Amino acid sequence: MKKKLKITINNQSYLVTVEEVRESALQAVEPQGVVTRPVASRPSIRPLPSKPALVDASRNEAGTTVVSPMPGVILNVKVKEGDLVKLGDVVAVLEAMKMENEITAKKGGVVREIKIKEGQTVSAGEVLVVID
Repeated sequence: MKKKLKITINNQSYLVTVEEVRESALQAVEPQGVVTRPVASRPSIRPLPSKPALVDASRNEAGTTVVSPMPGVILNVKVKEGDLVKLGDVVAVLEAMKMENEITAKKGGVVREIKIKEGQTVSAGEVLVVID
C-alpha cells in the first residue's frame, strides 16, 4: 500500500510517497549502496510551496497582537487586562505535544484585551493577547 506523507526537515517540507512492504519482501531486496547525495535532491521528493512565517507580533490600529506559534491548549493566562508588561514577559503558558511553552510579549505596553481562557484549545496564529 502506497501512502503520501509530508515530512519536514530543517524547516523545509517535502511530499514523499512511501510503500509498506512485508518482512519477507525486505529480505529479497538487494542492497542499493550508500546514498551519497542529500535526500532532498532526489527527483521523487519535491518541496512543498513555502507558507509565510507566522508573525509573533503584528502592529495594527487595534494594538500589538501576541499570537499562538502552534496549536495547543492554554494551561495558564499569566496576565489580566490593564497589566503593564515588558518585552519578554510571559503572557500565557501553552501545552503542545505534552510540552509547556511560555508565550511572551513581543513588546512592552498595557494589556488591552485577553482573547483566551485557561483550558481553551487554540490554533497556530490565533490571537491570544492584545497589547497597546
